[in-house]
Amino acid sequence: MPITSVDRKSQWNPLYNQYQCADGRWIAIVLLPPDKYWPALCRAIGIEQLEKDSRFSSMNARGSNARELIAILDERLATKSSEEWSAILRAHGLIFGRINTVPEFAADPQAVANEYVTSYEHPLWGKVRVAGFPVGYSETPCRIRREAPEFGQHTEEVLMEVLGCTWDDIGRLKEEEVI
Repeated sequence: MPITSVDRKSQWNPLYNQYQCADGRWIAIVLLPPDKYWPALCRAIGIEQLEKDSRFSSMNARGSNARELIAILDERLATKSSEEWSAILRAHGLIFGRINTVPEFAADPQAVANEYVTSYEHPLWGKVRVAGFPVGYSETPCRIRREAPEFGQHTEEVLMEVLGCTWDDIGRLKEEEVI
């Protein structure tokens, strides 16, 4: 069975989803447990009339009517910029985050401090910035030891050491344009 992702428009919990704002930027709303935060969200974004609506009044009801509620939230959150919504959601004590662009992430002081973006000295290109490791281990720290191999750089080595090929075998594979 293939692994598939769930489309954001059919997430079971609409209060744990991403929404695009008027400025084209996205915010992630992460309201867990959702029933606790539902009234505050309704007040914050101006949909108070939906707080007690039977389609949305509980986590199960919102899950059953997720597509409809996500469409409502999409429409409502598209009316202000991500900066405006950030101030409003923060003022209401709601849990959310503005989703960074790649350049913003790469320059984020916390991402840099955690070495999620790091630099190393490439033998041909000099100093390059690359994605770091998403986790850290105290006894076996992760580090970049060398550059990624060029296409086919280790083909002969792998064929010989892993598959037991000889130089004659490799020569035939090259003649047959297999490698």
